[in-house]
Amino acid sequence: MSTYAENLLQQINSDIERCVADLKVNNDKLKEIDSDLNELEKELQGTKKAVDNANDQCRRKREDLSAAENTLSDARRKLEDAKTAQAATIAAGASTIVASAFLTIFVPPLGIAGMAAGLGTGIVSITALEEAVSLCSNNCSSARSEVQSSESALERARNAKTVVENKLDSANKKKQQIKTQMEEVKTDKNKLEEYRNLIIIFGEDYKKFNRQLCDFYGKYKILRCETYGGYSLCMLQSPTKMLGTSLSSLCKCVAIQTLCEQPMQAIMRKHLLQIECVKWQTDDDCSDIDHLI
Repeated sequence: MSTYAENLLQQINSDIERCVADLKVNNDKLKEIDSDLNELEKELQGTKKAVDNANDQCRRKREDLSAAENTLSDARRKLEDAKTAQAATIAAGASTIVASAFLTIFVPPLGIAGMAAGLGTGIVSITALEEAVSLCSNNCSSARSEVQSSESALERARNAKTVVENKLDSANKKKQQIKTQMEEVKTDKNKLEEYRNLIIIFGEDYKKFNRQLCDFYGKYKILRCETYGGYSLCMLQSPTKMLGTSLSSLCKCVAIQTLCEQPMQAIMRKHLLQIECVKWQTDDDCSDIDHLI
């Protein structure tokens, strides 16, 4: 029993050392994860700012595109108005062909030149408007391309932010897992320390138990020798009963109940109760004690 307790104590001490080592490793892991979390938090703030900037840029580019589209629409409308006006002017000029002779006779050459100049001015105006429409169309295409580019940049910024958020979530989960493991290890360590204390108590109780048993056995031998000399066997009844009661009580202690296997404890209790009940009135009683001891 003593060897069993010593071996168990060594095993428990070894397990406690392992728990302490595991706690240290997990604590180091927690420090490393906390450091990573701080870096990820900073990185997340950076990606959030990048997303905000990309959002602002995208908004401005959309506003620029809207303005370019409005300008293009306005230029096209003016071009259409100018073409309509020119068509009306040409139609009005065609109606004067009937009176061409009258114009030749009665309209001075300066008037005819003025009409021709007016038509020429209309052609120049339409050409300028067409160039303006072409320029606005190019500006609109450029603005649309910039909007697409800014939207792509926004998408990349959002994806980068999502990646960092996923890393942060994974690190937090890992941290929680390590904390859970540490709590389990601490619980195991506390239980092992309780068992170690029980074994220490058991060791002390066992020493007392062994001393009492040796004391009993010594007295038993002396009394047996004396009985051969004519003393009554009943003289052994009182110390036997006292020792049996003491050992039986000791067998009920928490340490022994916790550490001893139930069948072994039951056998010990049975033998102790038998020793306690021996009457020491015949030689057969002596044989029973010899057997139990």
